[in-house]
Amino acid sequence: MIHRNEQEEYMNQLVSEVQRVSEGIDSMMTDAARSDEALNWAKMLQLLEDVVNNPRDLNSIIGLARATRGIERLFQRHQLVVNTLAESNGILHSLLQEAMQWDDQFCSGLQRVSERIDSLMTEVAHSHEALNWAKTVQLLGDVVNNPRDIELVVKLARMSRDVRGIYQLHQNVLNRVAESNALLHQLLSEV
Repeated sequence: MIHRNEQEEYMNQLVSEVQRVSEGIDSMMTDAARSDEALNWAKMLQLLEDVVNNPRDLNSIIGLARATRGIERLFQRHQLVVNTLAESNGILHSLLQEAMQWDDQFCSGLQRVSERIDSLMTEVAHSHEALNWAKTVQLLGDVVNNPRDIELVVKLARMSRDVRGIYQLHQNVLNRVAESNALLHQLLSEV
């Protein structure tokens, strides 16, 4: 049987670890916001909309070709966000496994946050598959390395719906991560 002092000490360690996870997510979200701003998110999204809505407009297609480095950086940022989230949730899972011996409000709240993140990670995996993630990333790299290859640029223009979808997925992921982290902050403030 665990003594009350041992339980309190363990809970303090648990809270400290959860705080560290939450701070890591905060840092990642701040970096993502700065990166999105530096990449001129709104302008790129408008460019993608233009190509989707006017697939034969050469000016839009050329603009898309010129923007591929930025799009590629956004894809890299998205992957970093997903990796950070997976790592953070792995830590939460591990902490929860150790803490399951207590029927504690903090632990059940932590479980709900972790389940939300699990659900998000599953949705991201399905969306990556549906949006031809691997193919799109490869094509972006090809266009960056061969920006004058018109065949590659046209292929990218044809995939602009998928690229736009990945932009939208990235924004959704950031919003849902922010919500989950707000729940973590709330749990931590109640301890």
